[in-house]
Amino acid sequence: MAKLQFGRSMLASLANPNFGNIEGLGRQIGSAQAMAQDAERQKEFDANAFKLFRQGLFSVDEGDVAALSDSTSGLADLLANTRDEKDRVVLQDYITQLDAQRTATETKATTNTAESIIKTEQALEKLTSEMDTISGPLAPPQQKVFDALTQRLGVMKQNSKAVIEADTIKYNAEVDSITRDETLRGLRIDKAVRDLKNLPAGSKAREALETQLESQNLGEAIDFAVQSEQEAEQRERELMELRGRTGSLNAEEIQNAKDLGIWGKIESLPTATQRNLYNAAAEQDIKLRTDIALRPITVPNAARAKAIVLGELREIARQGDFTDLMPWYDDIATKIRGLGDEKVQELIDLTQGLSEIEVRQEVVNWLYDNYETEMQRSDQYRANINKEVELFDQLVQRMFIDDPKLNPDDEIDLAVARRRAERLRDDIKRGESSNMSGRSGAERRRQKGPSKVAEPYDVLGGKTSVGGQMNRRMNKP
Repeated sequence: MAKLQFGRSMLASLANPNFGNIEGLGRQIGSAQAMAQDAERQKEFDANAFKLFRQGLFSVDEGDVAALSDSTSGLADLLANTRDEKDRVVLQDYITQLDAQRTATETKATTNTAESIIKTEQALEKLTSEMDTISGPLAPPQQKVFDALTQRLGVMKQNSKAVIEADTIKYNAEVDSITRDETLRGLRIDKAVRDLKNLPAGSKAREALETQLESQNLGEAIDFAVQSEQEAEQRERELMELRGRTGSLNAEEIQNAKDLGIWGKIESLPTATQRNLYNAAAEQDIKLRTDIALRPITVPNAARAKAIVLGELREIARQGDFTDLMPWYDDIATKIRGLGDEKVQELIDLTQGLSEIEVRQEVVNWLYDNYETEMQRSDQYRANINKEVELFDQLVQRMFIDDPKLNPDDEIDLAVARRRAERLRDDIKRGESSNMSGRSGAERRRQKGPSKVAEPYDVLGGKTSVGGQMNRRMNKP
């Protein structure tokens, strides 16, 4: 029960033995009781509203569409029976936030159903494998479980979206499994190469290790170690021969200087200076080419390369999928999902002989070569999303600075700060929109500035890897 708090005037009336103003005293007591009751009702209202809102958010995380609808309906009922304007604003805000999460909840529900399909299929496969071909069918208890699972699977498979997602999950799991196995194999080969290099060629210890590696199906390590030793010897011979050169550059060296991009800088220099600069650049080129040949990254086999290509395509499609937000754009995810088997095989063929990091880069390069506009839109989309997330986080922190009473560690205060930040963000967007209205197209473009797109991301330092360029040249007619 709420406690009554009396003011000074009421206490003075109670202290007066004449009780001259007994009617006024009664009104004050009644007013205090009404205020206490209103405060109690407000407290109960706030608790009920936030409870329904929290239940709705939990339903989003669980993918429970029915529970989300129940929470939204409960808030709508409170809204219909509330006359206080501030309370109505809060309720409407709760309802709006939950409605905005409906699509995400439906997506989560589809994923949950897809995962249930996979688990049910696995359970049925296990029961089937336990059947005794000699004694006949399953025992009655097992048969009962089998029938129930079969019936449940049939119901779940009526959801076509869930069936498609289940197939996607199984496909991705298979790709991940191949990737893990091949990654482990690559690590074993790299270790074997290091061990071989630490042993003298032709020694008994090295021969014993080579025999062991052959029995473990790791013969690639032996080939790579031998190749590395040959490349190292070749580099030393080339460096010794280069360092002995003097005088003017011959025609072959001039062409090499042009390929290295230094001829324009040394062409007009004196012969001795020209020679010294050329020899220094050529020496660095020899070392770089040898380092690339000697790097400890093994070339993946066909299965591993295919897994890397498919995995990279999947990841790029996931990061660049914005058709739900902007359906008039044909994004990179749409292009990747529409690739036929021939196109995918064409891409896989380009990765032959490349290291793992070059395979990933070649996927990016190939997509830029074939779908440059969509890749640029995808990069810009991701950049915009990151920028909006960063801006919103800054607005939330600003709410805590503007209102020191809000505690960042309290989930209710955090929810309040986020709602205020969302309103401020919407106000900023509306302000930008109104500032741009009423102007000509040229004026709006001048105000916004030139359009920019993100540069292609490059893990090797250049847009196209050397191996990919060579493969494409070889495949051209």
